[in-house]
Amino acid sequence: MTSGQPVPTGGFVPVDNSSLRDAIAAFADSPNQASYLDVVRATLQGQLLLDATGSDRPTIAPDGGVSFPAGSMLQFAGGTGPDDAPALFAFTSQEQILKMHPDNPSEVQSIVQPAAAALHLATTERYGWIYIDPAGPTCAISSRDASFALAGERNDSVKAALEIVDPDARTTAVMTALTENGPLLLAVDTDSVPEDGVVGDEPVRIRSSVNADGQAVLLAFTSGPEVSALNVGDSFAARAAKEIMREAMEEPYFGLVINPGGPWAALTVDHLREVLARTAD
Repeated sequence: MTSGQPVPTGGFVPVDNSSLRDAIAAFADSPNQASYLDVVRATLQGQLLLDATGSDRPTIAPDGGVSFPAGSMLQFAGGTGPDDAPALFAFTSQEQILKMHPDNPSEVQSIVQPAAAALHLATTERYGWIYIDPAGPTCAISSRDASFALAGERNDSVKAALEIVDPDARTTAVMTALTENGPLLLAVDTDSVPEDGVVGDEPVRIRSSVNADGQAVLLAFTSGPEVSALNVGDSFAARAAKEIMREAMEEPYFGLVINPGGPWAALTVDHLREVLARTAD
């Protein structure tokens, strides 16, 4: 928990989810399906703050640990959505919360949550929406869309690595994250899937692209919203990263691109061979 304007001490780092805030600003500037999906997929990474102003104060131990005495009251700020359903408020930084309390900044309390955890809270029966940075620019995500974003398997480690700005450092971090052999998703052209779900003589079409040399590369994704960002009508199938990397090394492919909607990473066959050599069975 933080109170008022946080002052960094020791290992404390204030929450500043700038990538999500940038996506929200782009949505506010040009609200459409694509920019909305960019916000939804950005909520699966980083941290958010919940406004707990008015809650009972916690007990802070000498080592910095925070606990609430039995019977403490904890409340989160919220409002109503477009359909008058209750909405949870979440914030990308402490400064965004302070916009909501210009007259009493010293009384502000906030709780840090993984962004995906805040999104999950908005899917509970208590809420119908989550507003991020409600003082503006803002974006409201419905509980239905939040549930979609959280559904199925995700690879948060690879997604976090993709957030690194420096391209070389990003590639290195993505390769390290892939050694965990977590899930990745393949995008499936829904029109190529038979209505009965039984695959016949015609193969299901898996999304691919071409690299700068005109060679085919397989596309992979860290979550369902990342697939939708490429083609909102596509289906997706999760497989272990090792399986997808091996497929991306075989004809007709010459590598792998992860999250082509950006931020993205392109891995050559040599990259993939190195990762597979480091990946545990």
